[in-house]
Amino acid sequence: MRSEIQKKQRDAESKQLLQSTAGPSNFSGSQLSAPLEKALTMGAADPTAGSAAESELQRLKDSIADKERKWRLEYEKLTGENEALRSRAGEAMLAAQWRTRYESCLREKQELGEKLQLYTKLASEFNSPGPSSSGVDQAFADMQQSLQVGRSICLQTTLVHVAWVFVGGQGRQPACPV
Repeated sequence: MRSEIQKKQRDAESKQLLQSTAGPSNFSGSQLSAPLEKALTMGAADPTAGSAAESELQRLKDSIADKERKWRLEYEKLTGENEALRSRAGEAMLAAQWRTRYESCLREKQELGEKLQLYTKLASEFNSPGPSSSGVDQAFADMQQSLQVGRSICLQTTLVHVAWVFVGGQGRQPACPV
């Protein structure tokens, strides 16, 4: 009971502090930023630059109002989330959010671990001239041999067909030698 009262008091104090510091009325002449002061002094020093100073002043005021509106929306969003968390099902909702975050981080960690193992294995196979590289060399030799066999079969087939055409191409076409 006391902790709830203390929480409410702290929330009220923080809300009051935020409202007192976030209001647009708190922008006094002493708190103006350097560009705003420049715009004000530029208009006072040169009467022809008054319109430029006014436009600069208006642009800065719009910028300040825009930033204040964004911060107000973020504050309202955060306040709404805090109220939802303080409700009866708030702890369950908070636990669900953390569970979701944990599961996504765990899944990402596992994926990165698998990638690290794969890259480590590939790097060690690539860098070490040991028995693992002989497997690659053997596969390359096998591919060369199969390419040579394929070329010889193609050459034999071509020679048989050329001989058949040379003879006049009469009769049945010869069968493939393979």
